[in-house]
Amino acid sequence: IYGGSYGWASAGRFHHAQSQLKRFLSMSGGFTDSVGTYSFGALQVILPHVIGGTGPSAMARSPRWSEIADNCELVVAVGGLPTKNVQVSLGGVGRHTTRSWMSRCAEAGVEFMNVGPIRDDTDQALSARWLPLRPNTDVALMLGMAHTMISEGLHDLEYLETRCVGFDELRRYIVGEADGVRRDAAWAAEITELEPEMISSLARELATKRSLLTVSWAVQRADHGEQAHWMGVALAAMAGSMRDPGCGFGAGFGSEHSVGEARPGLRVAALERPANPIADVIPVARIADALLNPAKRSTTTAAGSHIPICGSCTGPVAIPSIITRTSTVWSRHGSGLRP
Repeated sequence: IYGGSYGWASAGRFHHAQSQLKRFLSMSGGFTDSVGTYSFGALQVILPHVIGGTGPSAMARSPRWSEIADNCELVVAVGGLPTKNVQVSLGGVGRHTTRSWMSRCAEAGVEFMNVGPIRDDTDQALSARWLPLRPNTDVALMLGMAHTMISEGLHDLEYLETRCVGFDELRRYIVGEADGVRRDAAWAAEITELEPEMISSLARELATKRSLLTVSWAVQRADHGEQAHWMGVALAAMAGSMRDPGCGFGAGFGSEHSVGEARPGLRVAALERPANPIADVIPVARIADALLNPAKRSTTTAAGSHIPICGSCTGPVAIPSIITRTSTVWSRHGSGLRP
Protein backbone atom coordinates (compact mmCIF):
# COMPACT_ATOMS: atom_id res chain seq x y z
CA ILE A 1 0.00 0.00 0.00
CA TYR A 2 1.44 3.33 -1.04
CA GLY A 3 0.49 5.92 1.56
CA GLY A 4 2.92 8.60 0.56
CA SER A 5 0.53 11.25 -0.71
CA TYR A 6 1.21 14.48 1.14
CA GLY A 7 -1.66 16.66 -0.03
CA TRP A 8 -2.42 19.43 2.46
CA ALA A 9 -6.24 19.34 2.32
CA SER A 10 -7.76 20.98 5.41
CA ALA A 11 -5.78 23.53 7.37
CA GLY A 12 -4.80 22.72 10.92
CA ARG A 13 -3.32 19.56 12.39
CA PHE A 14 -6.19 17.33 13.50
CA HIS A 15 -7.84 17.38 10.07
CA HIS A 16 -4.49 17.23 8.29
CA ALA A 17 -5.16 14.62 5.60
CA GLN A 18 -1.63 13.21 5.49
CA SER A 19 -1.45 12.71 9.27
CA GLN A 20 -4.83 11.01 9.42
CA LEU A 21 -4.02 8.72 6.48
CA LYS A 22 -0.61 7.67 7.81
CA ARG A 23 -1.90 7.16 11.35
CA PHE A 24 -4.59 4.83 10.01
CA LEU A 25 -2.19 2.87 7.76
CA SER A 26 0.47 2.59 10.50
CA MET A 27 -2.11 1.04 12.81
CA SER A 28 -3.20 -1.33 10.02
CA GLY A 29 0.16 -2.98 9.47
CA GLY A 30 2.20 -0.31 7.72
CA PHE A 31 2.61 1.17 4.25
CA THR A 32 5.16 2.29 1.68
CA ASP A 33 5.92 5.94 2.41
CA SER A 34 7.41 8.70 0.23
CA VAL A 35 10.47 10.91 0.61
CA GLY A 36 11.12 14.30 -0.89
CA THR A 37 8.57 16.84 -2.10
CA TYR A 38 7.08 18.13 -5.31
CA SER A 39 7.41 21.68 -4.01
CA PHE A 40 11.16 21.99 -3.44
CA GLY A 41 12.61 18.51 -4.04
CA ALA A 42 15.89 19.62 -5.63
CA LEU A 43 16.35 22.47 -3.15
CA GLN A 44 16.06 20.18 -0.15
CA VAL A 45 18.65 17.80 -1.59
CA ILE A 46 21.36 20.31 -2.53
CA LEU A 47 21.29 22.98 0.19
CA PRO A 48 22.28 20.71 3.10
CA HIS A 49 25.49 20.01 1.16
CA VAL A 50 26.05 23.72 0.55
CA ILE A 51 25.03 25.48 3.77
CA GLY A 52 24.33 22.60 6.17
CA GLY A 53 21.16 21.84 8.08
CA THR A 54 18.17 20.36 6.25
CA GLY A 55 16.27 21.45 3.17
CA PRO A 56 13.33 22.92 5.12
CA SER A 57 15.68 24.61 7.61
CA ALA A 58 17.11 26.66 4.73
CA MET A 59 13.74 28.41 4.51
CA ALA A 60 13.55 28.85 8.29
CA ARG A 61 17.01 30.46 8.30
CA SER A 62 16.13 32.96 5.57
CA PRO A 63 16.00 36.61 6.72
CA ARG A 64 12.78 37.85 8.32
CA TRP A 65 10.68 40.52 6.62
CA SER A 66 11.24 42.74 9.66
CA GLU A 67 15.02 42.45 9.16
CA ILE A 68 14.67 43.22 5.45
CA ALA A 69 12.64 46.36 6.18
CA ASP A 70 15.22 47.59 8.69
CA ASN A 71 18.46 46.74 6.88
CA CYS A 72 18.12 45.78 3.21
CA GLU A 73 18.35 48.13 0.23
CA LEU A 74 17.69 45.75 -2.69
CA VAL A 75 15.75 42.48 -3.01
CA VAL A 76 16.46 40.53 -6.20
CA ALA A 77 13.73 37.91 -6.58
CA VAL A 78 14.73 35.19 -9.05
CA GLY A 79 11.40 33.59 -9.91
CA GLY A 80 9.36 36.52 -8.62
CA LEU A 81 7.45 37.22 -5.40
CA PRO A 82 3.86 36.21 -6.27
CA THR A 83 1.51 37.19 -3.47
CA LYS A 84 -1.00 34.51 -4.48
CA ASN A 85 1.38 31.89 -3.08
CA VAL A 86 1.77 33.52 0.32
CA GLN A 87 -1.89 32.97 1.12
CA VAL A 88 -1.06 29.37 2.10
CA SER A 89 1.29 27.58 4.46
CA LEU A 90 1.52 24.02 5.77
CA GLY A 91 -0.90 23.66 8.66
CA GLY A 92 -2.76 26.85 7.81
CA VAL A 93 -2.20 30.59 8.24
CA GLY A 94 -3.58 32.37 11.29
CA ARG A 95 -2.70 35.91 10.20
CA HIS A 96 -1.90 36.88 6.62
CA THR A 97 0.94 39.34 7.14
CA THR A 98 3.28 38.90 4.15
CA ARG A 99 1.67 41.52 1.90
CA SER A 100 1.74 44.13 4.68
CA TRP A 101 5.40 43.32 5.36
CA MET A 102 6.20 43.76 1.67
CA SER A 103 4.52 47.16 1.75
CA ARG A 104 6.49 48.13 4.87
CA CYS A 105 9.71 47.19 3.08
CA ALA A 106 8.78 49.36 0.09
CA GLU A 107 7.86 52.26 2.39
CA ALA A 108 11.25 51.89 4.10
CA GLY A 109 12.96 52.39 0.74
CA VAL A 110 13.77 48.79 -0.14
CA GLU A 111 13.95 48.32 -3.93
CA PHE A 112 12.63 45.14 -5.55
CA MET A 113 13.74 43.44 -8.77
CA ASN A 114 11.50 40.80 -10.36
CA VAL A 115 13.67 38.39 -12.36
CA GLY A 116 11.59 36.03 -14.48
CA PRO A 117 9.33 35.70 -17.51
CA ILE A 118 6.15 36.99 -15.79
CA ARG A 119 5.83 40.77 -15.50
CA ASP A 120 3.24 40.82 -12.70
CA ASP A 121 4.94 38.23 -10.47
CA THR A 122 5.23 40.84 -7.68
CA ASP A 123 2.69 42.95 -5.84
CA GLN A 124 1.95 46.26 -7.57
CA ALA A 125 2.64 48.13 -4.35
CA LEU A 126 6.33 47.19 -4.61
CA SER A 127 6.81 48.99 -7.96
CA ALA A 128 9.35 46.31 -8.78
CA ARG A 129 11.62 46.59 -11.78
CA TRP A 130 11.24 43.70 -14.19
CA LEU A 131 14.06 41.72 -15.78
CA PRO A 132 12.28 39.58 -18.45
CA LEU A 133 14.42 36.49 -18.16
CA ARG A 134 13.99 33.60 -20.58
CA PRO A 135 12.58 30.62 -18.61
CA ASN A 136 15.07 28.14 -17.17
CA THR A 137 18.13 30.35 -17.73
CA ASP A 138 18.45 31.56 -14.14
CA VAL A 139 21.86 29.96 -13.58
CA ALA A 140 23.30 31.44 -16.78
CA LEU A 141 22.20 34.89 -15.58
CA MET A 142 23.85 34.42 -12.18
CA LEU A 143 27.06 33.13 -13.77
CA GLY A 144 27.20 36.21 -15.98
CA MET A 145 26.64 38.44 -12.95
CA ALA A 146 29.38 36.61 -11.06
CA HIS A 147 31.81 37.21 -13.93
CA THR A 148 31.10 40.95 -13.79
CA MET A 149 31.77 41.00 -10.04
CA ILE A 150 35.07 39.17 -10.52
CA SER A 151 36.27 41.20 -13.51
CA GLU A 152 35.45 44.52 -11.80
CA GLY A 153 36.71 43.48 -8.37
CA LEU A 154 33.30 43.81 -6.75
CA HIS A 155 33.20 40.40 -5.05
CA ASP A 156 33.79 40.14 -1.29
CA LEU A 157 37.08 38.26 -1.42
CA GLU A 158 37.67 38.44 2.34
CA TYR A 159 34.33 36.77 3.05
CA LEU A 160 34.87 34.16 0.35
CA GLU A 161 38.32 33.24 1.65
CA THR A 162 37.47 33.17 5.36
CA ARG A 163 33.85 31.94 5.45
CA CYS A 164 33.49 29.79 2.32
CA VAL A 165 35.06 26.74 0.70
CA GLY A 166 35.58 26.18 -3.02
CA PHE A 167 35.40 29.68 -4.45
CA ASP A 168 38.64 29.36 -6.41
CA GLU A 169 37.21 26.36 -8.27
CA LEU A 170 34.05 28.31 -9.08
CA ARG A 171 36.12 31.33 -10.17
CA ARG A 172 38.18 29.21 -12.57
CA TYR A 173 34.95 27.90 -14.11
CA ILE A 174 33.41 31.38 -14.45
CA VAL A 175 36.43 33.10 -16.02
CA GLY A 176 37.13 30.18 -18.36
CA GLU A 177 40.35 28.81 -16.87
CA ALA A 178 38.72 25.41 -16.42
CA ASP A 179 37.44 24.84 -19.97
CA GLY A 180 38.20 27.94 -22.05
CA VAL A 181 34.63 29.33 -21.90
CA ARG A 182 34.33 32.82 -20.39
CA ARG A 183 30.92 32.99 -18.76
CA ASP A 184 30.68 36.75 -18.89
CA ALA A 185 27.66 39.01 -19.42
CA ALA A 186 27.88 38.65 -23.21
CA TRP A 187 27.89 34.85 -22.89
CA ALA A 188 24.91 34.96 -20.51
CA ALA A 189 23.05 37.38 -22.80
CA GLU A 190 23.00 34.82 -25.62
CA ILE A 191 21.27 32.34 -23.31
CA THR A 192 18.99 34.58 -21.27
CA GLU A 193 17.93 36.91 -24.13
CA LEU A 194 18.81 39.94 -21.99
CA GLU A 195 21.14 42.77 -22.92
CA PRO A 196 24.68 42.29 -21.55
CA GLU A 197 24.58 45.68 -19.83
CA MET A 198 21.39 44.69 -17.98
CA ILE A 199 23.22 41.70 -16.54
CA SER A 200 26.32 43.68 -15.58
CA SER A 201 24.25 46.51 -14.11
CA LEU A 202 22.31 44.13 -11.85
CA ALA A 203 25.59 42.54 -10.71
CA ARG A 204 26.95 45.96 -9.72
CA GLU A 205 23.78 46.80 -7.78
CA LEU A 206 23.79 43.48 -5.97
CA ALA A 207 27.43 43.96 -4.95
CA THR A 208 27.30 47.63 -3.95
CA LYS A 209 23.99 47.70 -2.05
CA ARG A 210 22.88 45.83 1.05
CA SER A 211 21.11 43.12 -0.92
CA LEU A 212 19.04 39.97 -0.58
CA LEU A 213 19.01 37.41 -3.37
CA THR A 214 16.04 35.05 -3.12
CA VAL A 215 15.42 32.12 -5.47
CA SER A 216 11.86 30.78 -5.68
CA TRP A 217 10.92 27.13 -5.40
CA ALA A 218 9.55 27.15 -8.94
CA VAL A 219 12.87 27.54 -10.74
CA GLN A 220 14.31 24.31 -9.32
CA ARG A 221 11.53 22.14 -10.79
CA ALA A 222 13.59 21.27 -13.84
CA ASP A 223 16.48 19.09 -14.97
CA HIS A 224 19.51 20.06 -12.88
CA GLY A 225 17.18 22.34 -10.94
CA GLU A 226 19.44 22.19 -7.89
CA GLN A 227 21.95 24.38 -9.71
CA ALA A 228 19.77 27.51 -9.32
CA HIS A 229 19.82 27.52 -5.52
CA TRP A 230 23.44 26.37 -5.37
CA MET A 231 24.52 29.26 -7.60
CA GLY A 232 22.21 31.61 -5.70
CA VAL A 233 24.08 30.92 -2.46
CA ALA A 234 27.43 31.41 -4.22
CA LEU A 235 26.37 34.69 -5.83
CA ALA A 236 24.98 36.06 -2.56
CA ALA A 237 28.26 35.20 -0.84
CA MET A 238 30.19 36.97 -3.61
CA ALA A 239 27.99 40.07 -3.33
CA GLY A 240 29.19 40.76 0.20
CA SER A 241 25.86 41.09 2.03
CA MET A 242 25.73 37.60 3.51
CA ARG A 243 26.98 38.89 6.87
CA ASP A 244 24.32 41.64 7.14
CA PRO A 245 20.93 41.07 8.83
CA GLY A 246 18.03 41.04 6.38
CA CYS A 247 20.43 40.42 3.49
CA GLY A 248 22.30 37.56 1.83
CA PHE A 249 20.34 34.59 0.50
CA GLY A 250 16.72 33.49 0.78
CA ALA A 251 15.27 30.14 -0.21
CA GLY A 252 11.82 30.78 -1.62
CA PHE A 253 10.39 34.13 -0.59
CA GLY A 254 6.99 34.36 -2.25
CA SER A 255 6.66 30.57 -2.42
CA GLU A 256 4.58 30.22 0.75
CA HIS A 257 3.61 32.32 3.74
CA SER A 258 6.12 30.93 6.24
CA VAL A 259 9.28 32.05 4.40
CA GLY A 260 10.37 35.33 5.97
CA GLU A 261 7.89 35.07 8.83
CA ALA A 262 8.83 34.55 12.48
CA ARG A 263 7.91 31.02 13.51
CA PRO A 264 6.57 30.00 16.93
CA GLY A 265 9.01 28.06 19.09
CA LEU A 266 6.38 25.63 20.38
CA ARG A 267 5.11 22.62 18.49
CA VAL A 268 1.40 22.45 17.76
CA ALA A 269 -0.40 19.76 19.75
CA ALA A 270 -1.22 16.70 17.67
CA LEU A 271 -2.37 13.14 18.16
CA GLU A 272 0.36 10.56 18.50
CA ARG A 273 1.04 8.54 15.36
CA PRO A 274 2.35 4.99 15.71
CA ALA A 275 5.66 4.24 13.99
CA ASN A 276 5.37 2.83 10.49
CA PRO A 277 6.83 -0.71 10.58
CA ILE A 278 7.64 -0.64 6.84
CA ALA A 279 11.02 0.76 5.83
CA ASP A 280 10.35 0.96 2.08
CA VAL A 281 9.96 4.44 0.62
CA ILE A 282 9.52 5.92 -2.86
CA PRO A 283 10.98 9.32 -3.81
CA VAL A 284 8.02 11.40 -4.95
CA ALA A 285 9.88 12.30 -8.14
CA ARG A 286 9.82 8.60 -9.10
CA ILE A 287 6.06 8.12 -8.86
CA ALA A 288 5.53 9.17 -12.47
CA ASP A 289 8.20 6.65 -13.58
CA ALA A 290 6.40 3.90 -11.69
CA LEU A 291 3.07 4.74 -13.34
CA LEU A 292 4.47 5.23 -16.84
CA ASN A 293 6.68 2.12 -16.80
CA PRO A 294 4.81 -0.54 -14.82
CA ALA A 295 6.50 -3.41 -16.68
CA LYS A 296 9.94 -2.20 -15.57
CA ARG A 297 8.98 -1.56 -11.99
CA SER A 298 10.78 -3.45 -9.24
CA THR A 299 8.60 -4.11 -6.21
CA THR A 300 11.22 -5.82 -4.06
CA THR A 301 13.88 -4.32 -1.86
CA ALA A 302 17.23 -5.12 -3.39
CA ALA A 303 20.12 -6.16 -1.19
CA GLY A 304 22.74 -4.68 -3.49
CA SER A 305 25.11 -1.80 -2.95
CA HIS A 306 24.07 1.80 -2.39
CA ILE A 307 22.96 3.72 -5.49
CA PRO A 308 23.29 7.50 -5.11
CA ILE A 309 20.40 9.88 -5.63
CA CYS A 310 21.22 12.52 -8.21
CA GLY A 311 21.41 16.15 -7.14
CA SER A 312 18.12 17.16 -8.71
CA CYS A 313 16.27 14.50 -6.69
CA THR A 314 14.97 12.82 -9.81
CA GLY A 315 16.05 9.34 -8.81
CA PRO A 316 19.05 7.04 -8.84
CA VAL A 317 22.00 7.79 -11.03
CA ALA A 318 22.04 5.25 -13.86
CA ILE A 319 24.76 2.63 -13.55
CA PRO A 320 25.20 -0.44 -15.82
CA SER A 321 23.79 -2.95 -13.35
CA ILE A 322 20.38 -1.25 -13.17
CA ILE A 323 20.16 0.58 -16.46
CA THR A 324 17.56 -1.82 -17.86
CA ARG A 325 15.01 -1.29 -15.10
CA THR A 326 13.62 1.41 -12.87
CA SER A 327 13.92 0.68 -9.16
CA THR A 328 11.10 2.54 -7.43
CA VAL A 329 11.03 0.99 -3.96
CA TRP A 330 13.76 2.13 -1.59
CA SER A 331 14.62 1.35 2.03
CA ARG A 332 15.99 3.55 4.77
CA HIS A 333 19.43 2.52 6.00
CA GLY A 334 20.77 4.91 8.59
CA SER A 335 20.85 8.37 7.09
CA GLY A 336 20.64 7.17 3.50
CA LEU A 337 18.38 5.24 1.14
CA ARG A 338 19.03 1.91 -0.50
CA PRO A 339 17.10 0.60 -3.52
